[in-house]
Amino acid sequence: SIGVANFTRRHLKEILASCQEPPEVVQTEVHPYFQQPELLEFCRQKNLQVHAFSPLAHGELGLLEDRLLTEIGLKHQRSVPQVVLRWLLQQGITPIA
Repeated sequence: SIGVANFTRRHLKEILASCQEPPEVVQTEVHPYFQQPELLEFCRQKNLQVHAFSPLAHGELGLLEDRLLTEIGLKHQRSVPQVVLRWLLQQGITPIA
């Protein structure tokens, strides 16, 4: 199987329309601050597995100190990274570092 990285919906539509062997994996940035719902829905519709790089927002943007994520973590006795990784997995997205 093959995969692509950093493709938008437009790029995916183009490659799917013209290739003989379609990609099976799309590697793209996904995290709570960059959710890309349209791209993820397109990938679901086309049965493309999404691999999320930078699932913790590069350790930037204050994600690890996010108030809501911290509250969810405290409620479930989990850290913010655990909450984010679980959120991705529950959507069928594979987090990668």
